[in-house]
Amino acid sequence: MWGHVNRNQVLNPITQAARCPAGYTEQKLLGTNQQDYGLHLCYRPHVPGVPSEYRFGGAHGHIESAATKNPATGAASCPNGFEQTQVLGTHNVDYPLYFCMARASHWDFGGFIGTRNGGEPVLNPATDAATCPDGYTRTQVLGTGAVDQPLHLCARPNWDGTEPALDFGGLWGFVNDTAVNNPYTNAQTCPAGFTAQKVLGTTGQDHDLHVCYRPHVPGTGPTLPFGGLWGHVEGTQVPNPVTAAASCPKGFTPKQVLGTSGVDAALYLCEPHSDALEFGGAFGYFNNGVLSPNPATGAASCPFGYTQTQVLGTWGTDWDVHICQRPAREGSTPLYDFGGMWGHVNRSQVVNPITHAARCPAGYTEQQLLGTNQRDYGLYLCYRPHVPGRIPENRFGGMHGHVERLPVANPATGTTACPPGAVEAQVLGTHGMDYSLHYCMTRAPKWDFGGVFGYLNGGSPVSNPATGAPSCPGGYVQTQVLGSSTMDAPLFLCSRPNWDNAEPALDFGGMWGIVNAAWVNNPYTNGQSCPAGFAALRILGTARQDSDLHVCYRHHAPGTVPPYPFGGMWGYVNDAPVSNPTTSTASCPTGFIPRQILGTAHIDHPVYFCELPAKSLDFGGAFGFVHNGTLSPNPATGAASCPEGYTKTQAYGTHGRDWSVHFCHRPSLEGEAPLYDFGGMWGYVNNTLVRNPITSGANCPAGYTDQLLLGTSRLDHELHVCYRQHVANSPAAARFGGMYGYVEQAPVPNPATVTTECPSGFEQTQVLGTHNIDYPLYFCMARAPHWDFGGFIGTRNGGEPVPNPVTNAATCPDGYTRTQVLGTSAVDQPLYLCTRPNWGDADPALDFGGMWGYADGVAVNNPYTNAQTCPAGFIAQKVLGTTGQDYDLHACYRPHVPGQASPYAFAGLWGHVEGAQTPNPTTGATSCPRGFAPTRVLGTQGTDYPLYFCELLQTKFAPRLRFDGSARGYPMSAQDFYDAAVVNPQQGIIQNTDATTLGTGTIPTYYQLIECGQQVRIKYWWFYGYQSTCDDFGNGAHHGDWEDVTVTLSEDKTTIAAVTFSMHGKSYTRLASRGGFQVENGTHPVVYVGKNSHAAHYKQGGSGVTDNCLPWEEYRNNSTGTHLDSWLNLVSLDTGAEPWIMADRINNFAWGYNGVNTHPTRSGPSCRMNAANWSANVPTWWHSQCKAGDRDDGTTCHSACRSGYTDMGLTCTNWSITSLHTYGQNIYRYDYTLPTSDRGLLIGDPR
Repeated sequence: MWGHVNRNQVLNPITQAARCPAGYTEQKLLGTNQQDYGLHLCYRPHVPGVPSEYRFGGAHGHIESAATKNPATGAASCPNGFEQTQVLGTHNVDYPLYFCMARASHWDFGGFIGTRNGGEPVLNPATDAATCPDGYTRTQVLGTGAVDQPLHLCARPNWDGTEPALDFGGLWGFVNDTAVNNPYTNAQTCPAGFTAQKVLGTTGQDHDLHVCYRPHVPGTGPTLPFGGLWGHVEGTQVPNPVTAAASCPKGFTPKQVLGTSGVDAALYLCEPHSDALEFGGAFGYFNNGVLSPNPATGAASCPFGYTQTQVLGTWGTDWDVHICQRPAREGSTPLYDFGGMWGHVNRSQVVNPITHAARCPAGYTEQQLLGTNQRDYGLYLCYRPHVPGRIPENRFGGMHGHVERLPVANPATGTTACPPGAVEAQVLGTHGMDYSLHYCMTRAPKWDFGGVFGYLNGGSPVSNPATGAPSCPGGYVQTQVLGSSTMDAPLFLCSRPNWDNAEPALDFGGMWGIVNAAWVNNPYTNGQSCPAGFAALRILGTARQDSDLHVCYRHHAPGTVPPYPFGGMWGYVNDAPVSNPTTSTASCPTGFIPRQILGTAHIDHPVYFCELPAKSLDFGGAFGFVHNGTLSPNPATGAASCPEGYTKTQAYGTHGRDWSVHFCHRPSLEGEAPLYDFGGMWGYVNNTLVRNPITSGANCPAGYTDQLLLGTSRLDHELHVCYRQHVANSPAAARFGGMYGYVEQAPVPNPATVTTECPSGFEQTQVLGTHNIDYPLYFCMARAPHWDFGGFIGTRNGGEPVPNPVTNAATCPDGYTRTQVLGTSAVDQPLYLCTRPNWGDADPALDFGGMWGYADGVAVNNPYTNAQTCPAGFIAQKVLGTTGQDYDLHACYRPHVPGQASPYAFAGLWGHVEGAQTPNPTTGATSCPRGFAPTRVLGTQGTDYPLYFCELLQTKFAPRLRFDGSARGYPMSAQDFYDAAVVNPQQGIIQNTDATTLGTGTIPTYYQLIECGQQVRIKYWWFYGYQSTCDDFGNGAHHGDWEDVTVTLSEDKTTIAAVTFSMHGKSYTRLASRGGFQVENGTHPVVYVGKNSHAAHYKQGGSGVTDNCLPWEEYRNNSTGTHLDSWLNLVSLDTGAEPWIMADRINNFAWGYNGVNTHPTRSGPSCRMNAANWSANVPTWWHSQCKAGDRDDGTTCHSACRSGYTDMGLTCTNWSITSLHTYGQNIYRYDYTLPTSDRGLLIGDPR
C-alpha cells in the first residue's frame, strides 16, 4: 500500500515507489482530489501452487475516534515478524492507518531458460525443458524481439525452509567487451561441485553468459545465497523479482555481468556483501599528469579478474584515482597485501595508521598516486605482493570519494560507508576546496605466538619448540629481532595474525632477562619463572659473556583460550631498529605495554616484548629526601632501596634543583598479596594544599602510617604518602596505579601504563608542582567500587549482647573488618560494624536495608521505607537501646542471594568512641564516599554522641510530589507505556489514574546525576501516560508526557542550594538562600504538580482561569494530601535497568500517538544550564529568582554592590570623601548561567 502521512507521501515499501509490483493491480481506496489524500492498495489473483512473495498481516486504525484492533492480533499491533507501515494520518487532523506485511526470508533459484548460438534453446536443468519447476515463477530478464535472444529466470520465495530445486553458484559474462568474473570464485569458473551452463551467446556475434548450478541435496542448506537479478526487456528495465524493483535485497550488492554501453542492455546480478576486498593495486596521476601505473599491469588498468573503480577525480579540476578490487572469497588469495595510506586533510598531514608516520610498514612498497609539487597535496599507498600461505596483517575494505563532484560508493558496501568492523580514514580533502577521499581497513584482532629460536654459548642453536628446529611453523612469519652479523647471536620470533580464532601453535607465558646487569622478572609471575604449566626455554646467553634471556611457552590445547595474549617483540638487528611485526612499528598493540627484557646501556641493544598490563600495581613502599637532604627511607628496607621482587622507579627529581622521589612496585597478580596497602597521598600544587582523595584531608586513613617523602621547612612544599602493612586475606580499600612526573626535566612515564596516564578506571591526582617553578607529580589510585555490609555486633537492654546475624557471635565474617563506631566505657554500650571493600569479585554476606533511630528525641525514619520499618524481605535487628533509658537503633538486613545485586548501596557509618570521633571505614575519615551524604540516625545534643550513616545523594535529596485534589493522572512506569504504545501501536489512552499507587513504592522516578566541580546536580524525571485537556475545547491534550526537576546541592553536599522546576518545556529556578521552595523531612524539596499539565510548581495555588490553560493559573492544591515520595523507587538513566532506556539513547520516537518526543537519556543535567528559559505563553521568569544577595527589580537582576559601596539603583557609590567612586551595576536577566559553586547560590557574589 501507499498513501500520505503528515502531508508527506509514503511509498509502497515493496517497490520503494508510489506504484505496485509488476503483475499486481492498483486499487485506490481513499482520496478526493484537492481535498483528501489518496490511499492505494496492490493485489493480484492468487495462482494455486505458487507461493506469495509477501504475506498480509492485517491493518489497524481508528473508527469514530477510537482505535481499532488488527484482526490478526486482537490488538493495535502487527504479528511477530511483520513490518508495520503507516500509510495515512496527519498529526492533530486525521487519525493514522497502519498495515502489516512480511517478506519471504529468502528466495530459491530454479534455473534459467535461455537461447544460444542464434536460436538453440537452453533448457532449464531442473526440468530439462523450457519451463520452471512447479511453484516457481518465470521472469524474463533480458531480450528484445528480432535483436536480442530472451533469457528467463525461475525463482520463488521461500517462507518455511522448503528445499530448493537447485543450488545457485553465480554467473559470469562480459561488460563492455571485458570479461566479468563469477563473484563466488573470482574467475570465469564455477565453485567446486557446480556445473557451468552457457545460457546466452552466439559465437563470433554475442558475448556469452554462463550460470553455475548443482542439483540441491535435500537436508543441506544452499552454500551461496541467491539475491535475484534484473535486466531489460524490449528496451525497458524489468525489476528483480526478489525486490519488485531494480535493486538488491538487504545484504546484497548489484554486479553488472552483461552488457555493452550503447549496444546491449545491461544485466545485473545480486551478490552477497563481502566484508573485505582483495586488493589488486591502484593507479593515479601525479606531477601534473604523470601516470602512476598499477604495479600489476604497468598501466592505467586492472589485472585480470579485478574490477576497476574510480574513487576520485573531476575533469579540469582534480586528477583521477582508480582502485582495483574483487570480493574476498574463501579459498582465493589477493594479488597484493594492503599496507595503508597517507595524505593531507584540511592542509594537515594524515599519517598511515599502521606506522603512525608518513611511511609504509617494513616490506611494503610506497606508491605516490596523487600530488604535484607546490600545487597539490600528495596521496600515497602501500602494497606488497601477496605470498601464498601468508596471512595478511590488514584487510582492505575499499574506498569511497567523489567523481565529477558526485559521491562514489565504496564497492565493498555499495554505500559511502565501510564494512562492519573496518576503520575509516580520510586521506584527502580540504573543506570548501577539494573533495574528500576515504579508505577502509581492518587490522588483525590478535596475533598468535609461534615460538622463538636463537643461539646459546657462542653459537649453539636453540630450536623452536613448535617445530623442533630453527624454523617457524607453517603460515607463521619469521622476524629477526636481535643480532649483529659480526658480534651478537641472532634471535628470531615466529608470529602470525589471527582473524578467525584459529588455534595457535603455542601459548605464550612471558619472558625474563637482564637489563643493565639487573634481573627483570617475568611480569606474569613477578619472578624469574614461568606460570604453572608453562616450560622455560633459554634462548640467548653465553656464560660470563652475554646475559641470558628466557621465554615461557606451552603447547596449545585446542579449544582453550591462551591465558596471556601475545603482543609481539622488537629490538635491533645490525645496529638498526626492527619493528614489532604486530604493529609494524617499535610499539605495542592497543592494550599492551612494552617491557625491556634485555640490553645494557652503551653496550648491548635492548629487546622489548609487549606485556598485558596488570590491573594495578603492588605497592612496595617509597623513599625520598626531606629537610634539605635527609633520607626518608623505604619502610620495607630502611634504606633508599626496594624490597626483593619490586622494581624501583624514580618519579621525581632534577639534580641541583629538586630532591628525588622513588617508589617500589610490581604487577598485581591473582593469588599474590602486596607488601603494603596504599592509602593515598597529599601535597601542594601551585602553593595550594591538595588533600588526600581518600580522607579529603591532609591526613592518612585510620590505621595507615604517614610518611613524609619531600619537604624542607620554609623552602619546599611537603609530599606525604600513606601505607599500612598488608593483612593476609584482607582486601585493600584502594589499589595503587603508579606515579609519574619529571626526572632531570624530562617526563617519566607511569610504569603501569608506560605513558603519562593512569590505568583505565584509576583516578589521577596531582600532588606536587608549581606553575613555572616546580615540575608536577601525579599518582594513580582506584577505590573499591563498593563496600560490603557484614552485620553489626551490639548491646541492648543494659548488657544483652546482640550477635552478628552471619556468625551468630560477637565476631565478623571471614575477610570482614570489625570497627567500633559507638561506645564510651561505663556510659554507653559499644556498637561494632563489620565491613569489607568489594572490587566486584565477591558476593557480600548480607544485603543492607537501611537503619532507623532517634536524633534529638525525634524519630528518624529508614530512608528506604520512609518509616521505622524495613523494606519487604528484610529483617529488623535492634542493635542498641535500653527500654525506658536509651533510644533504640535498628538495622535492616537479609542474607545475600549469590549472583543477585544488592538493592541498596552500603557506604558505611561513623560515630564516637570514648568521646572521640571515629572514621568511617569506607573512607578512613568522618565522611561519606563520593555520591553519598551523611544522615544522623542517633544522638541527642549535649547528651549522646551522634551516629551517622551514609545515604545516596539521589535518595537523600529526592523530591516529594504533591498532587492537586482533583488531579487528572499520576506518574507511571515508562516501561509499561513503552511496551504498550511505542513498541506496539497505541490503542486508546494509557495512564495511571489510581492515587492509591502513589504510596506503594512501585512508581519509578528516573534520575541522572552530574558533578560540576564540587557541586552535584541531580535531575529527576516522571512519566505520565496522558495529559488531559485544559479547557472545554480539547486544548493541551496529548499522550506521553515527561516532567522534570533538577536539584542542585551545596558544595559540601549536605543541603540543597537550588531547585530548577520545569513546566511546558520551560524552566525556572528557586534558591534555598531566598526561601524559594519548601522542604519536608529535612532534605526533600516539595514539588506541587499541575492538575492537568503535570507542570512543576514551587507552591500551591491556581485560579482555574480559562480552565487551567494559563500556566500559572492551573490548580495545584494538595487538598487531599496525596503525594509521591520519589526516593522509594529510583531508577538510574545511566544504566540499562529498564529496556526502554537503551532504546531511548539511540532512537528517535514519540511517546505514543501525538506524544512528546522527549528523550530523558539525552537530556541530562548540565553544568552550563540556565537558571530559567521562557516563552510568551510560558512566562517562567515571573517566578525565577536572582542570585543570592542580588536585587530583583521585577524585570531584571542587579548584582550586589562591592563592600563599602551603596546601591544607588543603577550604580554603586562608595561616598568616600577622599576617593569618591561610582561604577555601573552589573545587570543581568533571569536566564543567567546557574553558578557551579556556593557563591551566587548560598552566599552573595558582589560585583
